[in-house]
Amino acid sequence: MASFGLTPKYAWDVLVTVSQNTNIKPHHVAEEIVRAVTGPPFAEDLQQH
Repeated sequence: MASFGLTPKYAWDVLVTVSQNTNIKPHHVAEEIVRAVTGPPFAEDLQQH
């Protein structure tokens, strides 16, 4: 939310959309987002979405 200036609702919508498009559970997508902010970049399949 802070990195992209998203509202809580829009951030949730993005999380759900990425989850559905990649067939990755939302909590795993969220873990990847936190990891990307604090560590290495997103995995290749998540970068595309």
